[in-house]
Amino acid sequence: MLVNSNPATIMTDPEVADAVYLEPLTVKSIEAIIARERPDALLPTLGGQTGLNMAVELAAAGVLERYAVELLARPRHDPARRRPRTLQDQDDRDR
Repeated sequence: MLVNSNPATIMTDPEVADAVYLEPLTVKSIEAIIARERPDALLPTLGGQTGLNMAVELAAAGVLERYAVELLARPRHDPARRRPRTLQDQDDRDR
């Protein structure tokens, strides 16, 4: 599934996503989609900085853990894979 808030920026081949949602990019709206679709994993890197930020917010709100959604931006050695620490580390340009 693909979630985007701007229909003008979507150029999605039907074979890329089983479903396309044009919804506000908020924790509440994305949680509703996750509850409906029950995905196994989330790949936030396709959404640029917005996707990464939303993944951090979803994890902080407990959404990924609540629905057992694996965050695919995590290193393999982290058994939780639902905490956004690596995303925050990668975005920290002061480190």
